[in-house]
Amino acid sequence: MKRNFIILITSAILLLTGEMSGQRPQGQRPMMKPEESAKNQTEWITKELNLNTETSEKVYQIELKLFKVMSEQRQKMQGTDRDAAFAVIEKARDARDTEMKTLLGDEKFEKLLKLEEERRQQRDQDGPRQGPPRG
Repeated sequence: MKRNFIILITSAILLLTGEMSGQRPQGQRPMMKPEESAKNQTEWITKELNLNTETSEKVYQIELKLFKVMSEQRQKMQGTDRDAAFAVIEKARDARDTEMKTLLGDEKFEKLLKLEEERRQQRDQDGPRQGPPRG
């Protein structure tokens, strides 16, 4: 009887430990591939700004460049200079904004910035972010 009780307790501890080790810290989402992130962002932008197919494809290419840089820099951040990585990401974001403004024009670009800010505020209310705020 005592042996069965010890086996039961040991099994329960191992089961709980296994479940806990597979969990991500709260507030972190699994990392998407740059292509998936660019696709999702493009779909959102296309819908919100009512873009045509040709413009949407160009937006995808612009977003893909940004998400590739972000992915590379996240990998480099593991144990290295985070500030340098964030600086590279910020430059990529600035380049993305310049390309988007040229592609979309002033009116749609300003609308995009407003929508992104609203989205960012909503995310901030939902929980902590990873990385520095975009300014």
